Amino acid sequence: MIIQDATPEQVRSALRALSEIQEIDLELAEIEEERGGLPEQVQLLTERIAEYEAFIVAKDKEREVSEKVAGESGHKLAVAREKLTKYQEQLYSVTTTREYDAITTEQETAKREINDFEALISTNTNRAIELAQMLEDKQAELEQLRKDKVSREEELERKLRDTEGLEKELLVRRGQAAKVLNPRLLAHYERIRDAKDGRGIATLVGEACGGCFALIPPQTQVIIKQSRDIYACEACGRFIAPDSVIN
Repeated sequence: MIIQDATPEQVRSALRALSEIQEIDLELAEIEEERGGLPEQVQLLTERIAEYEAFIVAKDKEREVSEKVAGESGHKLAVAREKLTKYQEQLYSVTTTREYDAITTEQETAKREINDFEALISTNTNRAIELAQMLEDKQAELEQLRKDKVSREEELERKLRDTEGLEKELLVRRGQAAKVLNPRLLAHYERIRDAKDGRGIATLVGEACGGCFALIPPQTQVIIKQSRDIYACEACGRFIAPDSVIN
């Protein structure tokens, strides 16, 4: 990375700005670490609560349907039993084989209906009970998730109060330092910082890059020490500055 036609003072100014930005970024990272991933935890809990709420609504509707089917089947079962009783009573008054066969057929139909309705009642009653228990368990889990979210939100709010003043101050300082930089330099720094543990600039340590300790060619070392240009390490991509400029 080269700043063309730059004076040594301009090079030193850019390197100092990059170094200051890096120090600020490291402080901001410490603040984020101090918050302990609480924003992500709150977001995750929010999503899980929404999933639980949707699940509970769906299963409660299913429970209502099962109870409705069981109730309607109970009414139909009573009607079928009444029919069967009526047909049994009619058998005593039949006078022909045709009448007997007709009533017997109706009896068999009523018995099948009774069996069908009893099965529906059993299946749907059991399902309704199962769903009710499931809903009770899920509702308890949901309440715990809500409590956890409130706890995390309160903890996050405390930490935000403790750190937001310093964070704002650091961001203002970062913006001011960035104003003196060529956008191309800042973009390169950002890219390398994201890839290299938050550090996008290193000092020249002896004959090597202070970031990855790769050797720097002698001619390049001279240019770096004299602040005649800005170079990035060919091995790790970090900008390399003479120790005298940063410290």
